Formats: sequence, structure tokens, C-alpha cells
Amino acid sequence: PLAFALAAACSAPDVPTSAPTAPLTAAVFDPTNNAIPLPNDIALAQIPPTLPPAQQDLLRAFQAQRGFPNDQEVPVTISFQTTIVQNGTTTVTAPDLDFGTITAGTLVAFLQTAQGAGTVALDPIQPIDYVKTGNVGTLTLHNKGRLPWTPGEYIIALRGGPNGIKTTSGQPIVAAPTFFLIAQGAQLNTEANLALLRAQLGSNAAALAAAAQLQPIIDLYKNGGAFAAVDRVFPHQEAAVMTTFAIAPIAGTQVQLDAGRGIVPLPIDLLRDPRPASASCAACGKLTPLAACTFAQGKLDVQGVCRDSSGNVDAAAGGFAALDGFSTTGFILSPTSDLVVASTINSTTVKMFDLTHANPPSCTAPPCLVNPSTYITEPVEVTQSGLSPVIALQPAGATAGDPSSVVLTRPLQDNTDYAVVITDGVHDKTGKALVPGTVAKILQFNNPVADANGTSQLAGIDNATASGLEAMRQKLGPVLSSGQVDRSHVAMAFTFHTQTILAVGTQLGALPYTQPAATATVGPEVLETTITTFNLLDNLTGAFNPDPTKAAGEPLKVLVATPALGTVAANCALPAPLNGLKCSPVVVFRHGLGGGRANMLTVANTFTAKGFTVVAIDAAKHGDRSFCTGNTTTISFGGVNNVQQCGNLLAQAPQPCTTLLPTGAQGDGANPPGTCAPAQFAYLPVSRTCLANPASCGWTGTEGIPTISSNYLVTANFFRTRDTLRQDIVDESQLVRAITTISGPAAANAVFDRTSGQGFILDPTQVYFAGQSLGAIQGTVDVATNPRISRAVLNVGGGTIVDVFTNSPAFVTTTNALLASLGIQPGANSAFLQFLVVAKTVLDPVAQTPKNVLTQAAFCDQVVPNPFNFILDSTMGTGPLPGLPGFPAAKATFQLFAHGAPDFTTCPAPPTAGAPAAAAPHAFFTDWSIPALTVGGQTDAANFLADPATLPPSVRVF
Repeated sequence: PLAFALAAACSAPDVPTSAPTAPLTAAVFDPTNNAIPLPNDIALAQIPPTLPPAQQDLLRAFQAQRGFPNDQEVPVTISFQTTIVQNGTTTVTAPDLDFGTITAGTLVAFLQTAQGAGTVALDPIQPIDYVKTGNVGTLTLHNKGRLPWTPGEYIIALRGGPNGIKTTSGQPIVAAPTFFLIAQGAQLNTEANLALLRAQLGSNAAALAAAAQLQPIIDLYKNGGAFAAVDRVFPHQEAAVMTTFAIAPIAGTQVQLDAGRGIVPLPIDLLRDPRPASASCAACGKLTPLAACTFAQGKLDVQGVCRDSSGNVDAAAGGFAALDGFSTTGFILSPTSDLVVASTINSTTVKMFDLTHANPPSCTAPPCLVNPSTYITEPVEVTQSGLSPVIALQPAGATAGDPSSVVLTRPLQDNTDYAVVITDGVHDKTGKALVPGTVAKILQFNNPVADANGTSQLAGIDNATASGLEAMRQKLGPVLSSGQVDRSHVAMAFTFHTQTILAVGTQLGALPYTQPAATATVGPEVLETTITTFNLLDNLTGAFNPDPTKAAGEPLKVLVATPALGTVAANCALPAPLNGLKCSPVVVFRHGLGGGRANMLTVANTFTAKGFTVVAIDAAKHGDRSFCTGNTTTISFGGVNNVQQCGNLLAQAPQPCTTLLPTGAQGDGANPPGTCAPAQFAYLPVSRTCLANPASCGWTGTEGIPTISSNYLVTANFFRTRDTLRQDIVDESQLVRAITTISGPAAANAVFDRTSGQGFILDPTQVYFAGQSLGAIQGTVDVATNPRISRAVLNVGGGTIVDVFTNSPAFVTTTNALLASLGIQPGANSAFLQFLVVAKTVLDPVAQTPKNVLTQAAFCDQVVPNPFNFILDSTMGTGPLPGLPGFPAAKATFQLFAHGAPDFTTCPAPPTAGAPAAAAPHAFFTDWSIPALTVGGQTDAANFLADPATLPPSVRVF
């Protein structure tokens, strides 16, 4: 928590005493040296000019609001010292307190308000609440539940002497000399007390000065009721120490930022290490250990290790700690202390700024206002009855309140700083304007809250937190001074940084090209051959090994469909003698969720007829790269119970799944990923009609697509999911590299040798991509990060993947079960919204590409609903899209396929299931259930890849 321990504002003279002859333990109270219990009304009485400027700013802010913060807990800190005199030498040490002596009879915690007075419940004191630093021991007292204090005047006192608190050796705690005089409550300007002060200070002037400075404190305690409150428990004259402090009245509803309670806007830079990213500093610019552990639903132990609810090291925390920013597509959420009126949240009252890029001609230098039409402001999905507990912005999203949102919104740019500014034009449910909270005020200070060395300038705020605040303050300065906002009306402003996507993806795509030439070879077969990919996935975590040199070679089967020579039109634009051969352009086919490389066979004829060579591999965790669930025989999978994992389905003899991984590996408890070996997978035929009559297709159950293809892809281990998808960047890049390699002394290529003997080779200069469903979603990144892929067809893809899985009728049951296992209920509640933010931070890197792309959607798709098709398609720059001018068009880069005239009013909003008769099947591109749709989709795709200037119509009805 942000503990605002504040320096004392008034000074008092030392009250010297003779050196003790025995150990003496006292509660520290020395206003001269700013050593007093905190928080303390004394600190606000007068602000010393010697304090750091930012500290003065903070104290003035507290003065203006008439007390300490009410929006977060301000812990009470009291210090103790033991003085020992031996052989003429004085030694000061930190004592050991006996916590058992701190009882209801020795500790007073009292609250006075206009409505009355009463005791205050504090958190039980734990050993970690007492910290010894050098020769001082500091006790921290927390409000119950570490919640913010209720506004009012507080009195905290500890009893000293033989009836009070003691050290572990039984020694009583006594009052410091200065506080002893205060506790007696005497009038110091009487002749008797002045004489005492003269004897101690040496002069009448010093005695008068001490009386003048200490008397206001005595009067404060006497007249303010502090002494009277203590007297209810023990005589105030026996107090070893006391503090009084006011908590400011609540001025209004505010955007909440209380890190101690885990309430912060998401995303926010306060959760990142503020130091610039550097190759020599692994933690710089990354999520902080606390933030990473919190996102992983773990808790940091006293050694700083993140552990899950079972006490095991939390595997996901390391993944979060490696993130250098936040999602480009996730919600931007600012929780408020009370409900706000949704209609007052608009592009005038809430603004977002790009702090990294110019946007000419409207903005020639940052900060640049982000076009509000490119994100959704306060989607209706987060509101109830016109009110909301959160101010929400949604880039690259959809909302029922604005049907055009799916085609207008865009993801944020990666590796970019953004600022969000919320003004008091946003009103709470009573119609009152928002007011700034404590951190909002700090972020608008003109003076640094941390110096150049990262040292906090605010007492009680640790260096790391102060540095994080300072980094945001510096980024916000140009925004607040730009004239684009009125800083006097700012209720909250904060910054965040989006994670690096394209650079990382490009590095992954380049990984195969850093390997020896021999790794570019293919195996001895032609239509079913092998290549070696470089698997970065770590068995213990399921995520990437951060060291790319640890990538393990993994053989992959490649399915290759080659054309007849007569369909290959062009000679190779390559040096002799290759220019005498024909060159067949290459189409990389990426299958969908639960599929495999064999799905390519369903499109091969159409593409090879156009002279293409089509190649496909199994994606990670799919096809022959699937994992069965360890230590089990059957599982519930894809909404189906008792799914056989291993053994020939036709033999009706399920085989067990075995695993060599330890319990808890990859966060899967007693059932980590396993293998069917020595048995085979339980395969399904590519065409499900073969399953009813295997003999009619010649299917023997020994090949096909495993029943458990995609197992372990969609789980609560987000980093396993993310890096499994990232692995595809490496795999597809290696596929392109290997399959198009020209045979030579260093690398023989059996595919090259075979096809060149037939008069053609695979053209290394013309590589295209076709992806279906998840293959289209993944294709956005595969295409964007691979410079050798110049054209693509993305069929029934959608964005974002988190939105698809949480809203699709096909996945909602499975996703809700996952959410239930995490204790989360879907809907407009903070836990679910935070889940979406965290999930998108990991899973939804969106990459835009300037390449030639054709997108295709199925009308009223029940797997990837149309709104999410349109988000992805709009992001890819294809169109025109439904609802926008120009749709339908005779020539377009977006297509809608239907089985009858499409009428969007007949298509239920997701996740409601139900499709009209005109709906096209999600898998129309590959399943041949409506042959005309399949032929139409494949033909348009092949024609576009052959010549992107030959554009198909917007709508195809079959």
C-alpha cells in the first residue's frame, strides 16, 4: 500500500536528560528530528521549507483536504529504541517487543466523528508488523482488513510503565522525555514548569521557546478530546506515545487507485518496472514481481517467490514477469469508488493519447489524441440501468450499443506509450462530478516524486513505487500542458505501455534462418515428408524457454500436394539452369482448432488445379503433435464425455496415456500432458462420413486426426496457450524455408529433386498463406512476421481470440467451466472484466500487415460469431464490410458466404445460439457439407492468391 508516512511540520527543542544508568526502552517522539508516530496532526500544522518540494506539495494537498487520505489505508507507524549506558559508553539498539503485552488495556484506537465516538478495530499484530532497521524498531498498526480509514479524527496511544507494553525481557516501555512532558498535560508557561525547562535547557529564552512550541500540542490533546479518549482505557499520563490524525472527509466519487487492496486502473504503468528496457537488465520495463504474481493468482512469500494456493511455485508468474507491457486489444478499466452515469462517459470527458507516434496531418508530434472512433467508450456490456462501477475503453472490440464498432475499432499499436485522461465531466450516480484521489494529485505535481537515482521524495513511499509514479508523472506532463485537456478539471490521468508484438514475432520467424543449412532438408518422401522445426516450448511450464539456444529439434510430418505440370504456367525467374523449369507458387495451409495437416486434403484439388503446391503441418498441440491427458484413459473433451485418447478406435480397446512429467508440471496438477506411446493416438478420419462406414473409405483407424487434437491449448495456463500459438510462427517459417530450399551440396531437398524431375520446382519467391478458423486467427501473425509470405486468404477468422472463446456459442460452455474453476462468473462484474484484461494481455497480440489479404466470413457463424469476424477483417484492412458504405460490392477483399439471402436481424447476438436457414456452416471452406459453398470459397481464394487484382464479390450465396 502507499503508506504516506509524513515528516513532522513543526519543530520542538530537545529536552535533554541525564544519561540513564540502566537499559531504558522508549517510544520515539522527537519532533525536532522528524521522529514522531505517523500519520500525525503535528505534520500538517506547519510545513517546514527544508522538506523535498514534492513532500511539501503532498502536505499542502492534505492540508487543503483537511486530513490524510480517505482513499487508501495510511498505516500507523511507531518507533522504539533501547538506550544502554555501560562503562561510560552509550549504545542505542532496536528492542524486541513482547506482542503479548499489546492488549485492549494497553492500546487505544479511537475514532471521533460528528456522529459520535468509539473504538476502532485494528488488524491483529503479526511479527512481520515489527521491523528492526539499524538501531530503531518500527511497529506498524493496520486498520481492520487494511481498508482505508473512515473519515474522522483518530487517537492512537500505547500505555507505558509497569502496566503497559514491554520488551521480551520484561522491561517496560517508557515515554520519551519530550512526550512525557506532553502527556502530563501541564501548562508549560507557569513559573514552576519554566523553571524546570530552564534547568534542562540552560536559559530562560530556550525555556520560553520550548514552552511556546510544545504547548500547542498539549492543548491539541486536551481540547481535542485525545486525553479524554485515552482516559477511558488508562490514565493518559501513563501513555508512552500517542498520535492523533484526521482522515479527510470524502469529497466525492473518484477513480480508485489503492495498490494495497489491489484496486488500480488496468492497464497502468505502476505495475511495470519504470527503468528503461535494457539487454543488461532483465527486469527493466517488465511487469513487477508483485504484479506478475497477482496476475498469476498467486502470492509472494517473504522471500519474494510467487506461490499458488497449494504453496507450489506459481509457474505462470514467470511468464507475466517477462511481459514488457499490456494488451493492444484488452479493456482499459478505471474502477470508481461509486457508480457513475454511463452517459457522461464520452470522448469529451475521457480521452486517450498516443505518447509515442505522430499522426499527421492532424498531429505532427506526440502527444496525439487517439481517434475515439477507433475504440469503444463505455460499452453497454459494462453498464446496468445506465450506471457503471468502471470507466471502460475497448479497442478492437464489439458492443451491442453500436453495431458499427466491429468495423471501426482498431487495436492499439504495439510497443507504444498511451495516456488516459478522465475529467470531472464524468458524474456519479448523484449527478456530482468526479474528484481526484491521492495518487491522481501526486501525478499532477510539478516537482519530482523520485530523484534521478530513483530515491523517493515522499516519506513513507518506497523507492520503487515513487519511481513508478515519477515515470508516469513525466509522461503525463506534456499531455496536461498540451492544451488538449484542462488540467484543473482532471479527475485522474495515468499511462500504460503496450507490449512488443511484431518485433518478437519477427525474431521468432527469423529463428529458422539462424540454423545450419542442413536443417533445411526434408525427408525421403514426397507427399508425406518430414522437416525439423525448432521447438521452444518448455515441458515444465508449457511456455517458451526464454533462451532460444535451448530450442529442441522436433521432426514434423509435412503433407505436400503438388500440381500437374500442365497447370504450372510460368517459368522460374531464377538463374540458369533453374530458369528452364516451371515454378509452382507455394500455398501454406493452416488448419483450424482441433484439426491437423490432413485437413489440407480437403482444399488440395482446388489449389493444385491453379498450379499451386499446397503444404501443411500439424500446429503445436494438434494432429500428431497432440498431448493426451496423463494418467487417464478417457477424458471429457470439447463438450463430449469419455473421449478415447489412445488406441485404434476401430479396435474398441482404449489404451492409457502415460506421462514422464512431474505432478504439477505446466500447472495441471496430477494430470500433466502425456503420450500415447507405445500405442497410437485414437484417430478420426478427415471426413467424418467415413467413421460410419470405414471400409467405404478404406480407413483403418491408423491415420487421421487425433480425437484429442488441441488438448491443453485452451486452459488457465495462458502462457502455454500464447506460446503454443507463437510456436506456429517458428514452425511455418521453418516450413517455408525447408520446403522451398533448392537442393545443393549442403542441403539435399527430396521435394525439389522429385518435382524438378517432373519439370517444375516450388517457387521460393512466391509463398502465400491460407488459414481456416484458428488457422486464420493465427495467420494474422504468421503473415505479418514472415517477409516471404506476400498474400493470404483468412477464412472465418476472428478477433480477439479471448472474445471468441468467451462469446462463441460453440465454446461458451467450455469457457464458463474454465471460469468456474477460477471462481469467476461471466458478466459485468470486476472479476470477469479483470480476467478479460489479464487474458488479453497474454493471448491477444494483434498484428496488422500491409500485405494483400482476402478475408471470408460465414453468415451467422456459430463458432466465430460475425461481430468478431468483422473486428479481425477490419483490422486487416479488408472490405467493404457489412454496415459500411459500399457494401455489397462487385469486387472486394472481404466476402460473406451464405446459404440464402443474409439478413443480420435474424442472427442472434452471441453467445446466444441459433442460426437461420441462410446461415453458412463455420467449416464451409473444408467440410463439403454444402459443396457449392465449399467450391465457391476455395475457388475465390485460389483466384485471389493467383492474382490479387482479380477480386471476388462481397457476397456469395449458394
